[in-house]
Formats: sequence, structure tokens, C-alpha cells
Amino acid sequence: MLLSCSIAFGQNKGHNNLRPEANRPVSSSSIKTDPELIKKQRETLLKQGTSSLRSDEEIRAYYLKLVALDSAYYRIAPDSLIRSQMAHHYNSLAWYSIITQKFGNVKYYLDQSLKFEPGFVYPQANLPLLLLLQGDYSKAKKFYLKYKDVPFDKTHPTYKEEFLENFDELKKVKIKNPDIDKIIRLLNSEN
Repeated sequence: MLLSCSIAFGQNKGHNNLRPEANRPVSSSSIKTDPELIKKQRETLLKQGTSSLRSDEEIRAYYLKLVALDSAYYRIAPDSLIRSQMAHHYNSLAWYSIITQKFGNVKYYLDQSLKFEPGFVYPQANLPLLLLLQGDYSKAKKFYLKYKDVPFDKTHPTYKEEFLENFDELKKVKIKNPDIDKIIRLLNSEN
């Protein structure tokens, strides 16, 4: 698996170890294969979290590194907890790729998220947003209409609420698309 990566894998230098590099591809196999080192790097990154990161770009880089470590660790110690965490991390990577407008691998990240946790609702909610932002209004519209009244999770009764929240988040980061308003009207219609 080859990931387009803009971070450096190395010892912790600086506050977040997410130094920009020259768009060199990094695969999860390029991470050291020592199981204890992979486990330690992954645990350190998980403890670090995203609260100290200052931008959506840094958060995206964090998740890019985390899914690479997840993949390496999963090959060594596959279990259901790691699978679930990988699903969440891939979805977060997809989301931060969307809001930083780096759409190239988002579909892959969403597919990976669903591969590791089939039925996970968040990647399913992010897919039509990706389609919409990539200019495929027709496919996005079908998905929005199909799922708008389907139950979502405890925080949102239906997909509609999640979809609308996603649009609010896009406004906050100043992502504009003329089709968003059409979809919002569609979601709020009684049909």
C-alpha cells in the first residue's frame, strides 16, 4: 500500500514530529519493522492526539502517519480493537483530506474505513460529500436522498443531521461549492 505522504517518520523532534517533506511517497512498509518500535511509535502518537496541532493540514498529516503505523502494527498483531481503531483513523484521514481539499485518496481512505468496520456510518456520510465536492452532483444527490431519513447514531437521529453538520463544518473552513445549497434545500424539503 503506497500512501502519498508529506510527513517524516522519525524520532520525536519538535512538538509534533509532523515535518513537511517534499511530497515523497511513503508506504507503511517503510516504517521500521521492529514490532516493539512500531507499537511504541503508535502508542506515542495516540497519546499525543491532535489537540496540540494547529491546523487542519497538521491534523491530516497526523492521521496519515497514524494509519501507516496502524497498518504496520495490524500486520504484526491483528485484532478487532486495532481494526476498529483503523476504521476510525482512516475516516478521520478522509475527513481532514476533504476539508484541506486533498481529494486524491479520499475514496480509498473511506473504503479502507469500511473494510475495517463494515457498517461504520461516518465514512458512509462522507462519501456523498466527496462526490459533491468533486463535481459529481448527480451521484451525490442520489446518495443524499437515499440516506437522509435513515437512522445514523446516538448523536444524530438521521443521516440528514450529519450531512447538514458536515456542510456547517465546510462553511467554517471556507469551502464553497454552488451545489451545497441545492443539497441543503433538498435535505430540508419534505419529499
